[in-house]
Amino acid sequence: MDDWRKRAVSAEEVVAHVKNGSRIFLHGAAATPVTLVDALCDKPGLEGVTAYHLHTEGTSRFVAPEQAGRIFSVVVLSLHK
Repeated sequence: MDDWRKRAVSAEEVVAHVKNGSRIFLHGAAATPVTLVDALCDKPGLEGVTAYHLHTEGTSRFVAPEQAGRIFSVVVLSLHK
C-alpha cells in the first residue's frame, strides 16, 4: 500500500496552484479544510477568487473584511420540492 505521507505537501504548496480569478469549492461542516482556508487567506497578491461552499466550520477568515476583493464567498443552496 502506498504511504500518503510520502506524497503529502504543505497547505502553502497546495494554494500556490490557486490563481487570481479562480473558482474553488470548500467542503463543509466537519470536513472544512481549515488549514487550506487559512493558507489561502495568507497568500499574498491573491485577488478575485470565488469560494463556493455550504455550511463551513472553523475559520471564517475568508469572509473577513480584509479579504474583500480577494476572496468572494458564495453559499450554494439546493432547493428541492
